[in-house]
Amino acid sequence: MLGYLKTILGSISQIKTPTSVDNTVGGVDIVGSWVEFGLVLVAIAAGIIFAIPILHKALKDKKKQQTYLAPNFWQCHSRVHELLTELRVQLDCARVQVVQFHNGGNFFDGNPMAKMTMTHESLANGVSGESRNWRDLQMPLMIHLLERAKLDKEKLYIVSSEDDNYSHQQLQAGNVIGYSVLPLYHSNGFTGMVLCSWCSWTKVDEVVESKLSKMTAVRDSLQIELEREKRKNG
Repeated sequence: MLGYLKTILGSISQIKTPTSVDNTVGGVDIVGSWVEFGLVLVAIAAGIIFAIPILHKALKDKKKQQTYLAPNFWQCHSRVHELLTELRVQLDCARVQVVQFHNGGNFFDGNPMAKMTMTHESLANGVSGESRNWRDLQMPLMIHLLERAKLDKEKLYIVSSEDDNYSHQQLQAGNVIGYSVLPLYHSNGFTGMVLCSWCSWTKVDEVVESKLSKMTAVRDSLQIELEREKRKNG
């Protein structure tokens, strides 16, 4: 590109006005002045074209150097994991998890695809994680678990005593025997849930439902942390 522009400039510089025509006014060569002005404009344009890729690369490199996640991200999610771990230890359960709802595109008829994803998980020693199996789940598939969460009750549910449905199979796949679930709210909207799971009958038999009230206190703290992050990012 630069070589091509140099060729154009060289060609323009060779332009000569006919000697038989007087192009001067008051001793000033009018045509020559316009040619020089044109050369200046071409030179400026060439400089801009040459500089654009350099500026673009510099901006791109600067953007790479910037930290994508805000400082409050680390503070918020570290606090969330601390709360989940505290609750898991207090209730002596295998897993404590946070599931949040999100958009997932639209169907052909324009209706939104409501989805849910597990965003946080605290695990007891030797217990496998389930977050990879709770990614972009269609919310209608998990309606039975969502209905349990909306009840907002500190109650122990036994998986084997429930009707066979997708939620039932999802929990069984994670070797869950008993669970308790509470809703998460944001601006009075149902936006997720906190799920405590027990994976052995021994632990289930030791559950005292009166102690499940600890879930509500932790859930309220989780809502404060998650809402604070949304407010800062908003």
